[in-house]
Amino acid sequence: MDATAWVAIAGIAGTLIAAVLSPLVAEHYRAKHAGEEQLRTARIAVYGQFLAATARIVSNAYSAASAPNTSVEETDAADLDRLVGEIRVLGGTEVRAAFNDFQKNVAALRPQIDQARILQRRNAGMGNADSFEGIRQRVTLASLANQIKADESRLVAALHRDLGVTS
Repeated sequence: MDATAWVAIAGIAGTLIAAVLSPLVAEHYRAKHAGEEQLRTARIAVYGQFLAATARIVSNAYSAASAPNTSVEETDAADLDRLVGEIRVLGGTEVRAAFNDFQKNVAALRPQIDQARILQRRNAGMGNADSFEGIRQRVTLASLANQIKADESRLVAALHRDLGVTS
């Protein structure tokens, strides 16, 4: 066999291999991209619901800071727990880290609100509308509310980066 025959055989073999492997490679990449798109779609849905819940939490924090005894819109605990679980499963590393900071400060807020409400009721019973202690407590609440807002901003930025959204 001369060189031309070998080139022809190699060309035919290459064509056959490409014909067999092309659909397999294409299917692999299609399945990979379909899985990535499903994950992205699930993240978008969860992140949207979670952002609505965090907005209520931030609003509650500011409301409590200005008037601890006012009733605030509560976030349904079961719904929030479900979203938290989904964030932990679906969220990227940066999202989970930002969420942990947010959650830590939100957890610190509840006891401060309860303490401020007790202090405000006690002061109202004694005829003191605003004591130094009460004002200091509201400043503490405002500081926590600002920290929660900053945490929420970092969380939103992490969510955007996770989804590849530029803003």
